[in-house]
Amino acid sequence: MPLMGFAWFRRFCLNSQSCPCVFAGGIRLVRDPSERFLFVCHKKKVCIMSMRNVSVMMCAVLAVGFMAFAADEKAKPFKATCPISGKAALQDKTADYKGAKVYFCCGNCPGAFTKDTAKFASKANHQLVATGQATQVKCPLSGGKLNPDANVEIGGVKVGFCCDKCQGKATEAKGDAQVDLAFADAAFSKGFEIKKK
Repeated sequence: MPLMGFAWFRRFCLNSQSCPCVFAGGIRLVRDPSERFLFVCHKKKVCIMSMRNVSVMMCAVLAVGFMAFAADEKAKPFKATCPISGKAALQDKTADYKGAKVYFCCGNCPGAFTKDTAKFASKANHQLVATGQATQVKCPLSGGKLNPDANVEIGGVKVGFCCDKCQGKATEAKGDAQVDLAFADAAFSKGFEIKKK
């Protein structure tokens, strides 16, 4: 046990309000003058750790946190709706669209989509946002700045608007008309951007 360092810690930290401690949520963290040990004090209980052990512990905490984040990212299941049939889409049935990918339920739908993209544009644009390939930057109706209090959920996607008037229009529309209002090509170009890869 680093008795010399501990004596220094008791003299300057436990008995002083002006000690060179770093406070973190009511816990005092102090390195002794030799910088070989770290003293952790919480409610007058002291734990002494060598700086080497602190480094190993911090690396372990960071590694566990990174692995948990990576596992969470992998755990998110793929979810998309085919713009042709309305069924659940598969990740391996795709077509390129606006610099991104549109997902389909079967091998026949990509061909039907590429023959007439304008017919399915609203639902394809909606899917680009739903799958995180596009993000909203402005109001899709006016092209104005988004109001954080003016939102409507459209087909499982939260869509923001600039004002109560635009929000009201979206709220009044139902079903495919609502999707067309917010995700038709003209609205999509005003309010959304494809994420850069």
